[in-house]
Amino acid sequence: MPKVYRYRSGSDLAIKELLYGELFFASRNELNDPYDTRVIYKFENPECFLRLFEIVKEKLIHLPKSLSWNWSPLIEYLNALKPNYEKLLEILDDPVFLKMGEQVISSGDGNSSLRGLYFGGFCSVLKEYIKSYVEKFYYVVSFSHVCDSSLMWAHYANQHKGYCLEFTPVKNSLFQNPQKKKGFIKINSGCASSVAEFFEFNDVKYSTMPGSLDGFECFPLSINNLTLSSEDERKRFWDLRKETLLKKYEKWEYEDETRLMLAGSYPWVSGQFGEFSKNDRLFYYDQTQLTGIIFGARMASAESKEIEKIVVNVREDLIKNEKCKLLPPFSFYKAVIHESEYRMRISCIGGLSFCNEKFDASELEKEIQGYKKLKDGYQRGATKSDFLFANLKADDEYFSN
Repeated sequence: MPKVYRYRSGSDLAIKELLYGELFFASRNELNDPYDTRVIYKFENPECFLRLFEIVKEKLIHLPKSLSWNWSPLIEYLNALKPNYEKLLEILDDPVFLKMGEQVISSGDGNSSLRGLYFGGFCSVLKEYIKSYVEKFYYVVSFSHVCDSSLMWAHYANQHKGYCLEFTPVKNSLFQNPQKKKGFIKINSGCASSVAEFFEFNDVKYSTMPGSLDGFECFPLSINNLTLSSEDERKRFWDLRKETLLKKYEKWEYEDETRLMLAGSYPWVSGQFGEFSKNDRLFYYDQTQLTGIIFGARMASAESKEIEKIVVNVREDLIKNEKCKLLPPFSFYKAVIHESEYRMRISCIGGLSFCNEKFDASELEKEIQGYKKLKDGYQRGATKSDFLFANLKADDEYFSN
């Protein structure tokens, strides 16, 4: 499995992340690209508007039964505008639309004085209903497939004075620390959002335009009449949503990004709007998947030596754990300004063996091959309960019982 990389500044916070194996999922507002994870939801279907209005109207149980509603002018108005999600919410608060809405209501008793109040209440409920199905937050941790990009070192590693972490994915995923893992995030007293034991790496796709989806497909079947009768149709449906979330503007292509994603909960399920707290978005990765670190070209020697000590201590703690059994070799690298190209040359300067002993750069390949043999032998004699840490995860064929 190819390595993935995470550039870090070398700040106190970054050192703390390294020491404890922290993984923080950033919200859209915390990312440097305001378009990141933004999906344009379009609302353009007259029949869906009609069904949406009728369902929301039925929720207004205190309205007089004598009222009748002529939705046609509103639907024609909205369909001509073809609003996206944000624009639709604005329209529902627009005085022009609210005034127009008064005219769609007629009362059997001839009393028209309360039509504005009735329609204002309808719009308030409609707005909350739409938000409860569309407003879902996603959180990301960014990695890269490249470790020798001068731009990346400049932007994300403190102008080459920071470092870059090397991770080895297992089954294309980064696993949670098995002894600190979260199985769920509590939303409120009656609801929680489940979390898997691992986070899958997803490659970002670069485009000239942000992704868009049919906003009505967020709603229940009673509104969109969406039928996904086959497994292939369901897969295409969800793949399109995932692909749309992973789109970024083409000018970011130099990052060659792959990312971990954490999905928030839908308000219609949890009954609660808003983002997960920062504490909810803090996880701890399996530190056996951290297999190398690259020191920046401008990083001071004293600082790199301190980081080496941290890595040694982290691995010592792992070795003491009876469930860890075996550590993969760990490599130390130095980024060097390339003599003739606009990229960095990455040179191995040594490492730590499976038992955490230091080795020279010339011994790296020997250490890797030795670890593979030890790992294979261990897997063949192990049981499922022995596979607590990610570096020893294996297919069932390796298990002896």
